[in-house]
Amino acid sequence: MRVSLTGIHKIYGKTRPTKVLDDLSMTIESGDFVAITGPSGSGKSSLLNLLGCLDSPTFGQIFFDQRDVSRAPEAVRERIRLQHIGFVFQNYQLLPGLTVQENVSLPMQLAGVRRGERLARVQGLLTMIGLQKQADQRIGTLSGGQQQKVAVARALANLPGLLLADEPTGSLDGQSTLQVMEVIREVNRSRSVTTILVTHDPQVAAYAQKVYRLENGQLHG
Repeated sequence: MRVSLTGIHKIYGKTRPTKVLDDLSMTIESGDFVAITGPSGSGKSSLLNLLGCLDSPTFGQIFFDQRDVSRAPEAVRERIRLQHIGFVFQNYQLLPGLTVQENVSLPMQLAGVRRGERLARVQGLLTMIGLQKQADQRIGTLSGGQQQKVAVARALANLPGLLLADEPTGSLDGQSTLQVMEVIREVNRSRSVTTILVTHDPQVAAYAQKVYRLENGQLHG
């Protein structure tokens, strides 16, 4: 998926407006791997929310391929999130009462994927992240690194064109960080999934093909 932002402004508040993103423009070609760094409060989360169709810009346009999604109705944006975007969060956001394979399968159930196809995709994804033997384990029995790998697999369940990762290694130790980032890089390479990662860690950002710094509401490449 090709992602293009043109003249993006994001302003919060009316009585005392705060401009978080200031005339931001960028293009990420299909299959690229981009990291976005910057200090706390620089607007990284706001930018990721816009890219994930969780929020709309105050001004400007966001295109997925040739489609303007910046002000699409919520029902359309919900469908885009489910079918075309995979999310990976710092704190995994997995359901502890479900098994590994049930967590990975859940987005497919919500999208109406047939059972046989769900099982085949789950098996393939768990093999990819090296956790096929843990398929029937409850999430709470896994290490932090293993849980984040499951979160990556879940994000890929509906074959998205765009993968968004928000500080995906922020809760992990050094070894787990390396393992998770190797998985994300391999996903980007082997599946040509456009990947946008937000991080404070320069070692994590180094996995990307292109690193941008967000500061004072503007991107610097």
